[in-house]
Amino acid sequence: MFFEEKSIDEKQLLQKRLGEINWEKVDKYPSINNCDALQNETLEKQCFFDFLSQSVKEKLIANKKKIKQMPDSLMLKVTIYPNGNIDFCTNDLQEIDSILKIHMVGLPRIYPASKQGVFVKTEFDLPVIINSK
Repeated sequence: MFFEEKSIDEKQLLQKRLGEINWEKVDKYPSINNCDALQNETLEKQCFFDFLSQSVKEKLIANKKKIKQMPDSLMLKVTIYPNGNIDFCTNDLQEIDSILKIHMVGLPRIYPASKQGVFVKTEFDLPVIINSK
């Protein structure tokens, strides 16, 4: 007795699988060694954002003489590339942008976000409180 094999259309299967993936959310958020050890995704994500915010704050305070008017807080656009490189942008404070570009090179290794096992570029807004009154 012979059975008729149904041929699987690879393109249809791929399109179906791609349609099932939520491309707006990563599987694993960016991280560093100290945060990567946490077993909870929410805690790991918060650890990374806290680390990044604190690092930016420390660099800006250390270079406050180079900044004409230090804001009490700012919103940074952060981009983390698949190779782990990171960019910061304030969109309107060029002197802060240049300080961050120069002084944030000494950060620990950043593990980029991943989607389906592949490192991906991520962008997010990072609030930084510099001077809490």
